[in-house]
Amino acid sequence: MKKFLSLAAAVMTAASAIPYCPNAAEEMNVKNIPHLTDYYPLELEQETVNYISSRKLDIDFNSDGKFDHLDCYLLDRYDDYPGNNDCLPEDIREKIIANSDLDGDGETDAREKGCIFCHFLLYCDIDTSFFDQSTYEAYDKELGIPYGPSYNSNRFSMNFVDSLNDRSILLGVHYLFLEKMIEEGKVDPDVNNDGQFDISDVVDFTIASTSEPWIGEQDPDTGFWSYKCRPDKKIVLDDEIKERAKKITLEQSDYPFIQEYDPSALLDCLFLREDVLPEYSDNTYYEKYYENAQYYEIGDMVENYREYIVKDSAFQPIVDEMEKQNKEKEEVKNRFFDEVASGKAAAPDLNFDNIIDGRDLYISELYHGDLVFGRTAEESSLTKEEYDNISKNCDYDHNGISGDDGDFNLIFDYICNVVNERTIAMATDSTGEFYKLYADALFIKEMYPDEKPVSFNDQFHLYDDSGEKYEFPTLEEHYDSYLVRLAKKMTFRPDIDGNGTVDELDKKYAESYAAYIKTGEMGDTEIPEDVIERIKTDCDFTGDGKSGLLYDMQVAALYIDRVVLKNSWKNDISSKSEEKRSGDANCDYELSMADSVIIMQSLANPDSFGINGTNENHITEQGCENADIAGNNDGVTTADALAVQLILLGLDYTRYC
Repeated sequence: MKKFLSLAAAVMTAASAIPYCPNAAEEMNVKNIPHLTDYYPLELEQETVNYISSRKLDIDFNSDGKFDHLDCYLLDRYDDYPGNNDCLPEDIREKIIANSDLDGDGETDAREKGCIFCHFLLYCDIDTSFFDQSTYEAYDKELGIPYGPSYNSNRFSMNFVDSLNDRSILLGVHYLFLEKMIEEGKVDPDVNNDGQFDISDVVDFTIASTSEPWIGEQDPDTGFWSYKCRPDKKIVLDDEIKERAKKITLEQSDYPFIQEYDPSALLDCLFLREDVLPEYSDNTYYEKYYENAQYYEIGDMVENYREYIVKDSAFQPIVDEMEKQNKEKEEVKNRFFDEVASGKAAAPDLNFDNIIDGRDLYISELYHGDLVFGRTAEESSLTKEEYDNISKNCDYDHNGISGDDGDFNLIFDYICNVVNERTIAMATDSTGEFYKLYADALFIKEMYPDEKPVSFNDQFHLYDDSGEKYEFPTLEEHYDSYLVRLAKKMTFRPDIDGNGTVDELDKKYAESYAAYIKTGEMGDTEIPEDVIERIKTDCDFTGDGKSGLLYDMQVAALYIDRVVLKNSWKNDISSKSEEKRSGDANCDYELSMADSVIIMQSLANPDSFGINGTNENHITEQGCENADIAGNNDGVTTADALAVQLILLGLDYTRYC
């Protein structure tokens, strides 16, 4: 049902082709609308549009006046981990850093990159060159940066093509590109080589791209469907057919581990050419091609296709009805929650232990199984008290039937909500810091209290018998974690007032606000209103997603006190006669980021920046001697570049390099 609603949302916001632009439109204006798009990608796209618009981000990273596949490639190539060299021009790197942080947490992670790739795929013109490695190798040559099948252990062009391919599959737009590939003769859809492209080719492609069929079975206790792998039903195809099937891909690449497509992409391309016949929706129809073909559920795939393709003239009434039903369900849910809160309805404590948790949910699941399989109270595994309670006292949606599917859904929602609120409170320490990993572990424990997850690493001592309890991190542990994330460029320096300089005033602001959090009154330093707003929104130094909490302010004050105001390294290296190596790679008698940069440049491009390099700013023999601070006299490496950055942060680099 979610797919239907998401398609409705997409179609209602769709318009004609839009030009490439550096910034997203303020509203979704999706051009490429796959008919099987799930709800999640479109919801994510709405978030992406909002982020880009609200933050006025310029995602035209190469500044050529348009946002296109080359900007996505540069973003994919970008690597912010110290010591890794993406070889991007500095102006492009700076623009990516400034404009790709969608959630404002100070870093660009894989999720944010993926969101921007999806944003591109939902708006772009269909062009098969996007999936050709040579497109990006040629662009590398144009920029004058290293490329090739492999450079510095990175296969930039191949990795990007593979990433784009994965995203097109996630969105379900890959059939649009596959159709273009077929039109251009780059892909031959005639898998069985009988001279025509028809449903039999979809059958062969489905079997070839499915390792072993999974067959649905209902759990005898709960009645829920689950799927089990059935190798005994596997169909073995001729090698020639399998080889032809492998060539039906978007990636114009020699990469051996290309993700296999959902066969519906080839089905889409077929039904752009011919009608969907009624018999195609029957799984058993395909037994005419192979014994056991029904277990590959090709008929279900066709049925899904027919279900979600709706003519425009009939679409709006269906959308209206679906939205009406969804709204009614939400109203019923809210009413039930209010009735429990006010005492008009009893909370679903179905095992009568006075605790709302996963045990109650399991009772409702067992009752669901009784309904599905027609078991009586005597045949049920529930006690008579449990069975009678659900069958008589749980008509939560007021439809006159107690314990039906509607009631089960309300029970599930309520239990999840209660457990979620409880575990959030348990995972929040006295300073207000929230530890999501701990909360997630607690949630799983409470939802499945009698089960220990298989291969579960119990870092929070929830399942061991030692009696040891998880303890929240101390201020010093928060501070150490902050320094590590700062060294990796996963966060930012504590510029509390946002004036571009970290100084003693920032420390005073942090201390004053910390006093306010603890006592309700500001400290000795008055904080301007705009700085208070900045603290509430842009000062998350613990990485928990919340800004301006006590530990955020204490970590900021510690950093400024220990690093900014009491950093002795810059004074230490002013003398040439130090006993230990200084890290001063450019020999200017000062330790700075420039030293880390010249180390990385000398490693990435030795012809220009090595000891005998042609660039006037190349590293010298003395610079190499100064730079070799990490390792055991192992020469200049990326570890030395990282060590310089850690030193500048006031961190003991020997702990991390």
